[in-house]
Amino acid sequence: MRRFAGLLMLGALPVLSGCAAAVIPVVAGGMIAKKKAEQDKAKEQASSVVAAPVPAPASAPEPAPVPVQVMVGPAVDVATPGVASPAPAIVPGLVTPLTGPYALFASYALGQSEKQQQGTLTASTVLVEQFALERPEFLPCDTKPAAVILDLDDGQSGGPPGSRPTPGLDNALAKLRASQILVFWLTDAGPDTAEAMRQRLTESGLDPNRQDAILTRYDATDRKHVRRQDIARTHCVLASAGDSKADVEEAYAYLRQPEAAFIIDKMWNAGWFLLPAPLTHETDAKDQ
Repeated sequence: MRRFAGLLMLGALPVLSGCAAAVIPVVAGGMIAKKKAEQDKAKEQASSVVAAPVPAPASAPEPAPVPVQVMVGPAVDVATPGVASPAPAIVPGLVTPLTGPYALFASYALGQSEKQQQGTLTASTVLVEQFALERPEFLPCDTKPAAVILDLDDGQSGGPPGSRPTPGLDNALAKLRASQILVFWLTDAGPDTAEAMRQRLTESGLDPNRQDAILTRYDATDRKHVRRQDIARTHCVLASAGDSKADVEEAYAYLRQPEAAFIIDKMWNAGWFLLPAPLTHETDAKDQ
């Protein structure tokens, strides 16, 4: 700006003599040289200054690892902390293979259950109230819930059930329940013994979750046949088991000629099963 200002001043000065006119360009040239020297010196000073390095930001220290606490107890659902995971459902294919006297009983009931689900099973294994031996009729199944009936009394001792479970029965019942088949227990013991019966079934492992139905005697004149009919009216009875024929079908208690039952005899091992009592009074060698 000074250079241009100096040149503009020339136009404002009066015309001088030759010597004076010659001095002005020299003065202007000196001013330009001085300005250039000042700029060069400023550049040298700027180049001599070394910029202090900017320290890199200190990195945040890594957090110390959090110790993992291992707890012994019920499994916990990861998605919902603090909530215990439900017990795994029993899958029929994962239950141990059927063994023992009740293996055929359970296998038959499972097969009938599949037929009912497919809509090909029409009748249960319980006879109607009044029937003719030559033409037996069974109560219908329709879409009733599937069930099995087991006589709980020990016919060998002639009294109430014992405490020793028949081998393999616990597994057979677990497989039936896993297939949504209900379990009914019949006993001639009075209603005041119901809780004791429940306790025996629970402790023996035959009904560990206390979910089965126990039908005790209604009164002194009550018969198992009546209770069996009551069950079959509301459920599709796939199989029944007892340690005497009359425990499964009452007609056998009144037959004068056993051979007359040859038609209903075909039901044995095909819906009706003659098997050891679920709970007996026998003791194994270890207890003797």
